[in-house]
Amino acid sequence: MHDIPSFERYMAQLKCYYLDYRDKLPESANQYHLLGLNLLFLLSQNRVAEFHTELELLPYDIVQTNTYIKHPVALEQYLMEGSYNKIFQAKSNVPSDTYNFFMNILSNTLRNEIAECLQKAYKKV
Repeated sequence: MHDIPSFERYMAQLKCYYLDYRDKLPESANQYHLLGLNLLFLLSQNRVAEFHTELELLPYDIVQTNTYIKHPVALEQYLMEGSYNKIFQAKSNVPSDTYNFFMNILSNTLRNEIAECLQKAYKKV
């Protein structure tokens, strides 16, 4: 699972079935789990615009109620608010263990962002 380019490629293939053929194929039991994981992946890579594009493809009621989708949506809200501590706390409350890999990457991304801001804001820390 630690092969990010493969994950991205597989998700591109899956989205075709999940979104383009949703009226013709039965819904997969893992659909929202994987779509939520993809949203978290986009956040972890700091690809917020793509995150919003993917989010707009999902039905509103699913975004509001599905645990796998609500988690990355809440993380994005914390990110926009600058509530980084809530993101670090959310690492202990993931909807699935598979989310931990991208949560760790997101945490590292945030640490780097904070460090860059500190470096620009202060001459000496």
